[in-house]
Amino acid sequence: MILDITRHKFFEGLATLLLFALVTAIATGVAYTPAEVTSTTTPIGALVSRFAAGHPTLSVIAIIPCVVYAVLRLARATARASIYPQSTLGAIALGATTLMALLPSAEYATLTIVALLTCEAFGRLLYCFGPNIRAHYLFTAMLALGALPLVDGTFVPLVGAVLLLTIILRGTLRETIIALVGVVTPLTTACYIEWLSMGNFTAPLLTVWDSLLTSSFTTIIDYLTLPRLIFLGILVTLTLLSLMQYFTNRVSLGTSARNVWFILMMSVVTIAISIILGHISVGIIVAMAIILVPTLPMLFICSTPFISVATYTLFVLAAIVSLI
Repeated sequence: MILDITRHKFFEGLATLLLFALVTAIATGVAYTPAEVTSTTTPIGALVSRFAAGHPTLSVIAIIPCVVYAVLRLARATARASIYPQSTLGAIALGATTLMALLPSAEYATLTIVALLTCEAFGRLLYCFGPNIRAHYLFTAMLALGALPLVDGTFVPLVGAVLLLTIILRGTLRETIIALVGVVTPLTTACYIEWLSMGNFTAPLLTVWDSLLTSSFTTIIDYLTLPRLIFLGILVTLTLLSLMQYFTNRVSLGTSARNVWFILMMSVVTIAISIILGHISVGIIVAMAIILVPTLPMLFICSTPFISVATYTLFVLAAIVSLI
């Protein structure tokens, strides 16, 4: 296996991704099945938790295709959006390593859906800042983004910030309407289904709001073990180093690439502020890590091959230790 991820071809990145997805599923199956029903009341979150409790083996096996699809969706977008000085598929290995470290937990089923929707949202959003936007990318990105609060209410601030930034950066009435319709469609659909089931039309909205208000730091004590905290610390450190390289090389990037970097950074800032205010959950931590992944290849591209290999090796070792 080539440890210099900046030189990974698609086959090498895919092999790494399949290996780490398999390890993620095995680690989850060994330590966290049968699954327990969590206390979430959000529409999608409750459905996913009940499915995992009723079908633990199937839900663990489903981790593999979900991780593979999610990482490829995000990594493909980073390669095609030209957000680095040179093209690279390094985000495949980095994304696979990150999910391997963070998904195995008692809430693995919900976290897998969070990872899938976050990668779908930001993977498609990366295509939306060039001169010629495809409306379906914007709509589907907002659709995935709007579904996140139905899994975990703590995503409400992130959804609002990304929607606002997207409207500001795009600035046309047509794209504003597309973004707004895409974001509200999942919640509106959930409300309509609840109404058809003879329930209160606003019940899904109220459960999302309650999930946001009742989140607290006590919900993640078991999740944030010391090895996992060390991994997250390394991830944040590498991100800061990558940002330093970005500001050094930003003049060589186009306007669309700089817009992508801006929305990634503002998304992380929004999550950080939300966490400080007490709106925290395991899902929001996983989402923050996923949003940081597209920034990491900048560091590896701008480093010497020896530093790149040493850094990636440290990153993988930290991820493996976090599984213990």
